[in-house]
Amino acid sequence: METAVVGLAEQGVRSSVVRIANIAHSMTDHAGFLAQLIALAKEKGFARYPGDGANLWNAVHVRDAASLFRLALEKGPAGRYWHAVGDGAVPLREIA
Repeated sequence: METAVVGLAEQGVRSSVVRIANIAHSMTDHAGFLAQLIALAKEKGFARYPGDGANLWNAVHVRDAASLFRLALEKGPAGRYWHAVGDGAVPLREIA
């Protein structure tokens, strides 16, 4: 899909791809992966993670992701890939 979208730039379509981090978060999270982890931890009384929790996740605040979408639309050259990541390489045990 991404290749097709970026390929449209060769046909004169101003297209680009924005890749969002595994976890998009805000102070009002009510849905999504992070909210599910929090709800499960509250229900069980503890947070779990596989192994020692050293597996790395990336994250981005939803406002930062929205800003990237806007900038890519307004100023980004066609045929580009953009990565919405604000916090890279966060161990899952820290998220938990």
